[in-house]
Amino acid sequence: MLESCKKKYIFAQKKILNHPTVIVQPFIQKIFINFLFVQSLFKQLGLNRRL
Repeated sequence: MLESCKKKYIFAQKKILNHPTVIVQPFIQKIFINFLFVQSLFKQLGLNRRL
């Protein structure tokens, strides 16, 4: 599970690096890390239900 998160993160990071707005990159990365963390936390708690 963690490995797939890492792969997703690396893939998204490459996308972000290729993005023209490199100025907001750290901001995007922060949001993405928080999103991944919350998502994995929800999965661990079993709250990842489809609404």
